[in-house]
Amino acid sequence: MSQQLNEFQLLVLQYFTLSSKDLVVEAPTGVGKTYTAMMISKDVKGRVIYAVPLKALAYQIVEDFPRKFNGFSSVIPLLSEVYEDDPEELKEKVIVTTYEKADSMTRRNYRWLDDVKLLVIDEIHNVADPEREKAIENLVVWAKDSGVRIMTMSATVPFVKTIVGWLDAEHIKYDKRPVPLYKYVMLGNKLCDDKECFEVKGDLLRKLVKKGKVVMVFASTKKRAEALYYRLRGIYGDKVVYIHAGLDADTRRKILDEVYNGRYNVVVATTVIGQGVNLPFHTVIFDDVRLPVVEQGRFVRWREMSYMEFEQVCGRAGRPGFDKEGMCIVLAENERDLRHYISKYIKGEVDELKPSHNIYDLIIAVMTRHLWSTLDHIYEDVRRSLTFRDYPFERLKSDIDYLVQWKVLGYDGHGYYITKNGQAVGYSYLDIESAVHYLRGIENGADLKELILTSPKVKDASKGEDPKWIVEAWVNGVDEKTILKHSQKLTVTDLNRLVSTVSWQAFGLYRILRALDYKEDAKKILLFHLTVRYGVPVGALSLVQLPGIGRKRAMELYSEGIHSKEELCKRKDISKKVLGEKMVGVLCR
Repeated sequence: MSQQLNEFQLLVLQYFTLSSKDLVVEAPTGVGKTYTAMMISKDVKGRVIYAVPLKALAYQIVEDFPRKFNGFSSVIPLLSEVYEDDPEELKEKVIVTTYEKADSMTRRNYRWLDDVKLLVIDEIHNVADPEREKAIENLVVWAKDSGVRIMTMSATVPFVKTIVGWLDAEHIKYDKRPVPLYKYVMLGNKLCDDKECFEVKGDLLRKLVKKGKVVMVFASTKKRAEALYYRLRGIYGDKVVYIHAGLDADTRRKILDEVYNGRYNVVVATTVIGQGVNLPFHTVIFDDVRLPVVEQGRFVRWREMSYMEFEQVCGRAGRPGFDKEGMCIVLAENERDLRHYISKYIKGEVDELKPSHNIYDLIIAVMTRHLWSTLDHIYEDVRRSLTFRDYPFERLKSDIDYLVQWKVLGYDGHGYYITKNGQAVGYSYLDIESAVHYLRGIENGADLKELILTSPKVKDASKGEDPKWIVEAWVNGVDEKTILKHSQKLTVTDLNRLVSTVSWQAFGLYRILRALDYKEDAKKILLFHLTVRYGVPVGALSLVQLPGIGRKRAMELYSEGIHSKEELCKRKDISKKVLGEKMVGVLCR
């Protein structure tokens, strides 16, 4: 033990030691949940999969292990999107990864998985997010079937009874927040909670800075964070800094250390700082409560932050050892927003949890792990999920017959086995409709790019347009405005969704081809996936993936005959015109 444990940490440790049940830990931000989970992971017998929502948080936890536990280094991040990069043999004890990557790894039947004794699921409230639910449910099913103990954590679980019932777990609820946290919505100079409003005289941020408080200003995007930074820097000078996922890990770590040591009073930040970070923020101000929906690296649309996401960021305020109280303030633009934000974020009115996993996806995930199983065993696993706890046996038999019909599963007279096609589908992470479309096409020798562009998901995203010319223009670097000008129906949001869908479908097909040993075809489709993802020709891929360049400037360099970092650094006269002297200096040092 590297530090004296507090009341909460001793309570969790007692439950973990004296009971063998799964745990649902619900406690406010700042009491030491992450430290406790790391300590247990370090000391438990056997390996640990530590699943978190963000890659940035995974890297931070890996960095924190040796710093917090006397040089403990038996920890590794596994975060690659390509499963071929996964090590089949591991010597490390703790594997830190994302929900989706953990789900993907458990389908591969690596031998080291047999040694896993504990699954930590951080921020379990994300099971309410349709984008994350599938992976979390699959992980729980795997852990329950494998006899792996589960420890889940969150500061906010409005539907905690459902989670506790699903896991048949001990519920550890700790209500004592070390530092009181006050939440308000602000319209003009009016500050309101769910009971009353009062007037604030003068500039609140200026007052807080004058008192020496550290304020985090939450921004929805990297671009917005930088814009706010430059505006606030004009007022507060070098006491302002920004931090977002676009900065490299060393720079982020340096900034966080400087914030911790009192170098700045105003920190403009995105959600990268929203989970698992202990910094001396007295106040968090929400400049916006919108979040971008990003699929395969492309912006698709805006959505409003959920109550639980708000709580995660809000919980950064009022940290133990720095302040005696904390504040969260959401900025509203009008009376309607004021009332809505009070209802959603101050009162915490949350919709009922509505799980929506797909039965075919779940069966394929289960069978990809088992390889062979009886109908009764499959049914046991299906009922271990949150979505299908009460699923009728008769319906399951019908669902399995459908998968047998499409040669995803086979039946040998005693039980069901996953076919080679089925394994390919399981590794692809695609929905069954798309997967069957690709399996049919591969069997019939169809053109693979054409197969992607005629897939059900791409057709749906195309809004009646022909996706072929749009994708061709996109991968040749044609700008969005020009594509939309020649389109009849697509908006910017539609175009982004189409690009994201084609990119994801291409990556899924690549995984299927790899699993079926079509190695050369797989390479071609992976390359196609990358050109769609980044929106540039093959010759510009090396450029667009350099930090800070982006699609537009990569195409400018490409049009000047520059195709790589080496050429960029050799032809600095052109590079500086496109990128600026400072960026070229950083890239070529």
